[in-house]
Amino acid sequence: MKHAIDSEQTPSAPRRWRFRFGLKALFVVVTVLCVWLGYKSARERRAAEMIARHNALLDAIVKNIATPPSNTFYRLNPGSEDELNRRFGRTWANNDFQRTAILRTGSNASVEIQNLTLDISGMGREDVGRQLLSHYSQKLEKLKLKRKISDEVGAHATYIWTSQDNEFTIIVDAHMAADMLTAEVRILLIDSQQLKLW
Repeated sequence: MKHAIDSEQTPSAPRRWRFRFGLKALFVVVTVLCVWLGYKSARERRAAEMIARHNALLDAIVKNIATPPSNTFYRLNPGSEDELNRRFGRTWANNDFQRTAILRTGSNASVEIQNLTLDISGMGREDVGRQLLSHYSQKLEKLKLKRKISDEVGAHATYIWTSQDNEFTIIVDAHMAADMLTAEVRILLIDSQQLKLW
């Protein structure tokens, strides 16, 4: 009797709550985690490929602009490679930030125009336009850009290059003056993919 009274008066220790989950919940959590990691990895890989392609194209254009065609010189220097890189939109680092770019598409394509004036008096008179366009468009075929239009009429010549998926359009336009001593070259880079860092 005494034992029964003692047990009634003794408070029981509080029960500790334990987190419990079943095997089904574990599978769901692991699956969601794997899908998220796969999506993140695919997005980072795509961003790195996009930036590498973009950098290769800008490298070719900037190097072609920074150096005038043989037997010519610029009447007005277009700038150093660093200035041209800034002008054409190279504002990110080549390595660490590659994975922090996302692709944003839309109608707001960026357009960069570079106007060049050359003294072509040291160049042969035949096919001057073709020689100029050949210089400014070299290496573009190696980057898998295809020449869409070639228009060469007298003292005026135009080439249009596009990437396979139309992300980039490059227009190189050369016009020789009547005295054939100077030439105006205009390079347009139309970038329909916008790079955005986050």
